[in-house]
Amino acid sequence: MTQTQSDNNVLDVLVVGAGPVGLLLANELQLYGCKFRIIDKNDVGSIHSKAMGFVARTLETFDNRNLMEPFLARGSIPKRAAMYNGTKKIAEFTAFGADSPFPYILFVSQKYTEQFLEESLRKASGSDVTIVERSTTLVKYTEDELEDVIVATVTRMTADGDLEEEIVKAKYIVGCDGVHSAVRKGRSDWTFEGMVLLRSLHVRQL
Repeated sequence: MTQTQSDNNVLDVLVVGAGPVGLLLANELQLYGCKFRIIDKNDVGSIHSKAMGFVARTLETFDNRNLMEPFLARGSIPKRAAMYNGTKKIAEFTAFGADSPFPYILFVSQKYTEQFLEESLRKASGSDVTIVERSTTLVKYTEDELEDVIVATVTRMTADGDLEEEIVKAKYIVGCDGVHSAVRKGRSDWTFEGMVLLRSLHVRQL
């Protein structure tokens, strides 16, 4: 394993996770001129539908950032939606955000959402260089109270198969890495109280 340390310029934000949340955050950070890096432990983006339903407020956010065009071109808009428990209908919806310019739910596969948001990052940077640092894993992080920064240790696989370790400093670290978040689990003094409700959901007739 080789070890490196990023340059002395501290990042504004280290974004961990390049799903829809992390990529949208990266777009916002780029818009406001923040210095950031976005890393993801996976070597490719999502290939599954997963998070796929956007409600009015999210669509308004996309529209404010001139991101709507590819989503509308790719997405599906249901006229109504229903929820079932087995064969029993428990709820039906026919109106979504009636006071919004986008009074509907837009269904778009997560793999396309990630593609659209990553492409937006590339266009805004004026480069064809990939913004997302893939195959890059957050190992641990600590708070340096003296420098008032986060000190993160990340690893990545190099082209020749070597595992490279890097020390990254940032003013903030943001966990956008899902239910098994390395950011969330990186602090032993955090507790997450509450109830977990497990359900198996299926989307049909789109």
